[in-house]
Amino acid sequence: MKSANYFMKLPYNYIIQPLHDESGEYYYAKVLELDGCQSTGETFEEAYNNLKEAMEGWIETKLEAGF
Repeated sequence: MKSANYFMKLPYNYIIQPLHDESGEYYYAKVLELDGCQSTGETFEEAYNNLKEAMEGWIETKLEAGF
């Protein structure tokens, strides 16, 4: 079975966009290929770093579930 590290190195499409809503101003980030994998941050860089952490958890959870 391939590891989460293997899948983390594959190419993905990220969308990181600034948002302003009732929560305030922040950045929303998601991975197009990983349904439901998303995160936020106060800055672009924070949103990106948080998304990378979310990706690792998302991938590990899927691998543990046998996907």
